[in-house]
Amino acid sequence: MRDEIQAFVDKMTAAAGFEVSIVVEETGVAGDYRVVLSGTDRGMLLSRGAELLDALEYVTNRAFGKQMKHDGKIIFDSNNYRRMREQELHLMARKAAERVRETRQPFVFEAMSPSERRIIHVALTDDATVRTESIGDGSERKIRVVRA
Repeated sequence: MRDEIQAFVDKMTAAAGFEVSIVVEETGVAGDYRVVLSGTDRGMLLSRGAELLDALEYVTNRAFGKQMKHDGKIIFDSNNYRRMREQELHLMARKAAERVRETRQPFVFEAMSPSERRIIHVALTDDATVRTESIGDGSERKIRVVRA
């Protein structure tokens, strides 16, 4: 599967004219793969909230979805963007919870992707003083943090 993903992403990025190097690795989580992109065009992939990186990830997951084991995922990253974004979201979640506790008013995040919303939900799962809920539809779906 790794070689097939590599060939697919190589073809897709070449067709788009991106000058990037691609490394596909198994993550250790059953059926998950990590695609690491580096090179001169990585800045373009990460601009505007990593829209292009997300788009490449989405298309690749759609292309290989039926071949993946046990809801496996293909995760794209460049320059450790995903790891740093996850840390940033954890910090934002803690700050939002703190604000809700202090002001007793709900806090609503800007619209986020499903994976980012999940990170916020999970980050606050063990905080008994607040709870999270998703509101809105489609690309405008947001998270609201409220008192428990």
